[in-house]
Amino acid sequence: MMRLLLIAALVLSAMPALAAYKCEAGGKTAYGDAPCAGGKAIDISDPASPSEASNIRLQTAQENRKVKQLENARHKREAIDEREQRHVARAYAAKKHKCASLAQRRDWSHEDAAKAVGKAAIKARLRARRADQKFQLECAA
Repeated sequence: MMRLLLIAALVLSAMPALAAYKCEAGGKTAYGDAPCAGGKAIDISDPASPSEASNIRLQTAQENRKVKQLENARHKREAIDEREQRHVARAYAAKKHKCASLAQRRDWSHEDAAKAVGKAAIKARLRARRADQKFQLECAA
């Protein structure tokens, strides 16, 4: 079975490609496997003259250089954007950590104010109020 498939593949690959013809008549286009009646053959193997081919190669090389320049510029922009995103993420994490620390200090100062008595209570309430203000100043949305 495998041998039969291999032979069939070799026979099919050895067959010449089938030609397709395009015929235009009366504003209509038709495709077929035979040439058009009264049609003329066009050689499409080398459509450009040597000077046109060198111009095309030169233009292609220029376009390739332009593409490389654009790609390099894009890579640089992406690297800058990535660095900026990392910077913003670090700043956000630092602010989040600082706000958590201030919230904890605020909570502790309120606990201390609740437990304090006498003159110490007045000082503890003042510290709690200042902790609230500091938290609001740094972390208010």
